[in-house]
Amino acid sequence: MPKLFIDNLCWLDRFFFRLSSSGKLLYLYCLCPPNPQAHGIHAITLVETRFHTKLPQRDINKLFVLFESQGKIKWMQSEHKIWVKDYILTQTMNPSCAVKLKACLRAEPPALIKEYVDYYNDMGYWTAHHIDMADIFDPPKPKPKKNRKP
Repeated sequence: MPKLFIDNLCWLDRFFFRLSSSGKLLYLYCLCPPNPQAHGIHAITLVETRFHTKLPQRDINKLFVLFESQGKIKWMQSEHKIWVKDYILTQTMNPSCAVKLKACLRAEPPALIKEYVDYYNDMGYWTAHHIDMADIFDPPKPKPKKNRKP
């Protein structure tokens, strides 16, 4: 399981500051779910969320709607996923992380990939981190096999 670090700047975010204690708990859970993904699109069911946070389902639903209305997440309820927007801004990015991010992203539906790439492109993220996303819709290239001598 990967080790995650939460950017402590979330405590200074006006949105986070104004949340109730339940809202803070749920938002932190969104940032660090049990099975985090490099691209920040996490598989999260309401049952699992209720189990881990001990929050009532109606509160979770209301808070997810609030988070989405504030542009903090995209809640894909029928797919049991959330995209934590700006998630990758809180992560260290290096070439191997970029490869992992692309691999995770390729598993998503094309419309979501486009929305994701455009979202970060609009803020200049890909350029700033020297990540070429032009090939994101191409299948990954297989690694060449090494010739071994018997």
